[in-house]
Amino acid sequence: MRGPLTNRIDNMPVSLLEAAAFGLPIVSTDVGGIPDIIVHEETALPVGSEDPSAMADGVLRLLDDSDLSARLSDNARWLAESCSWAALRHRRVDVLARASAPGKEADP
Repeated sequence: MRGPLTNRIDNMPVSLLEAAAFGLPIVSTDVGGIPDIIVHEETALPVGSEDPSAMADGVLRLLDDSDLSARLSDNARWLAESCSWAALRHRRVDVLARASAPGKEADP
């Protein structure tokens, strides 16, 4: 029997954001852009992409640690909201406004 299959590249997986929107605690591989959107033990438990044992350990940890699971669940909802089109649109408008202001530099 093979272990769980995990992606090797995923820049901003919709499945991760959908799970976050439902408030599910997340165990995710640390590939592509995922490390840029999750925070270790705050919004998810990142694991190596080629490590099914670490994935299983992360899931078991969530089952054993209800406080961690609850914290990740609460923070996952915040993560999903911060990645919504409305939130991203406002950030983009702010960056463009700063970039177009005379003598100002845009911060990402």
